[in-house]
Amino acid sequence: MTTSTPPTAATGSITTTGQSSGIDNTGNMTIYQEDRSLKRQLRDLLNSIDGRIIPNVESGQVQLKVSMQPFEEERLQSLIARDGSYVTILGYGRRFIDSTLMNGTLGPQFPVHEQREMILDINRPILP
Repeated sequence: MTTSTPPTAATGSITTTGQSSGIDNTGNMTIYQEDRSLKRQLRDLLNSIDGRIIPNVESGQVQLKVSMQPFEEERLQSLIARDGSYVTILGYGRRFIDSTLMNGTLGPQFPVHEQREMILDINRPILP
């Protein structure tokens, strides 16, 4: 008669792209799926541009003048290309080179090489 010993539970964690998980001291594993939906990516981008954008949308102001750096504009364009129903670019404003924009519009409040004003219409379903 042969007996086998079950493996002992280990502690540790595993991280994969878009997921996180962990093994607790009882050997149970839990996996948490990260929200990488288009809406989440748009919210994250808008929050990284200026933390006041989402609160403004929550309060009902959905047409905003926002100043963006070129890489932010490119990222926004790529997300809009996937589904343009959440954010619409209504127009473009001034372009600034080597300046700090402090005139009350939303956007960077620190020196940047280049930024451009954009007028956005943000659809409220972007909110969680």
